[in-house]
Amino acid sequence: MWKLKENNVEVENKLIEDGKHRMFARLLSQRVKEADKANELLSVDYNDLNNPFDLNDCEKAARLFIEHAKNKSRVAIIGDYDCDGITSTTMLYELCRNFGLKCVPFLPSRLEHGYGLNPTTIESFKQKVKTPPDLLFVTDCGTSNRLEVDQLKEFGIKDIIIIDHHLPADEEKVSHNADALISWHFSEGFNEMCACGEVFQFIRGIRRLTNHIDPIEFLSYAAIGTIADSQPIVGDNRIIVKNGLTKYAFDHVMASGLNALIKTKIKWCEVITQTDIGFRIAPMINAAGRIETPDMVLRLLIECDPFLANEMASKINKINEDRKSLQSFVEGDALVKAKAIKSKYGVFVHGESYHIGIVGIVASRVVDETGKPALVIGYHNGVWKGSGRSIPNVNLKEILD
Repeated sequence: MWKLKENNVEVENKLIEDGKHRMFARLLSQRVKEADKANELLSVDYNDLNNPFDLNDCEKAARLFIEHAKNKSRVAIIGDYDCDGITSTTMLYELCRNFGLKCVPFLPSRLEHGYGLNPTTIESFKQKVKTPPDLLFVTDCGTSNRLEVDQLKEFGIKDIIIIDHHLPADEEKVSHNADALISWHFSEGFNEMCACGEVFQFIRGIRRLTNHIDPIEFLSYAAIGTIADSQPIVGDNRIIVKNGLTKYAFDHVMASGLNALIKTKIKWCEVITQTDIGFRIAPMINAAGRIETPDMVLRLLIECDPFLANEMASKINKINEDRKSLQSFVEGDALVKAKAIKSKYGVFVHGESYHIGIVGIVASRVVDETGKPALVIGYHNGVWKGSGRSIPNVNLKEILD
């Protein structure tokens, strides 16, 4: 069924009067409530980005980081295994390298640890760092982990900065006990953005306090993570994506890994498109975290030797091809089962051979094919584990709760 997007006739007519093509005016009138907001929607001027210090706790976090940089503190990062988490971790690692700080990154395994600051992740992190760092970044997770933040403090970590975009849970679980909690949810004037967008604003905040770094070096990572995380391409996100996908921005990336990865799929031109990122580059970054370990991609993205980077990029490309084969099998089986289900409310399918790293992608495909919310469950190491996707106006999490 086609659902026509409503448009504001008054706005459309005003835009036509201002010289906009009728079709263009119609499209804009479906997206803005006032005609004078049209240019704001279309703006891609880098200098129009929001003030980073308007983002909750961003100035506090930037000043805290600079203090640790002056003291040559030991830093660690806990990220996530998807593209947003990996690019966010890469940006923070490169930030520390820029300031000459020793940094230990930790990305949990989708298969072994699962998402976020859970007990398994924290224990593995402790084993990796051995001694508590002076400063810990937690990115793309951590908003609703008050208890776990206390546990990390008890481990001996002095300062914890959380940079996360996930919806806060109950107020009593929100990690206000962290030394800084950067999140667009607690800020006014910010559109929805993912963790790497928030990390980029944090880096811009550091730039306001010191000329030691150039935020442009991090812009392409932020653009890739924003697209991969399916963020709305409006406001700051639009500016980040439009400017971050230019060859100018890619040429400013300091390590060799990202460009090596891109060259496996794309012939260089002046601008790389959202389609290039969404269907060629981001799936490769995600693939390692789905069926292997995300550390492989992180090591690639921070690699400075072009020869080694090209070798590593080829391996990541091979892993993505393996992921496609796995996905094709599970998707075919799941769709057959899903179409046989007569319930009008939703779809639940499972299989012992379903790789848990790709059930989320398959769930999205099931939703596309059936128009119903879907749960797809796989099996790994004695545990049934899966993922859900929904349709507009149906909150799957609230239903499961």
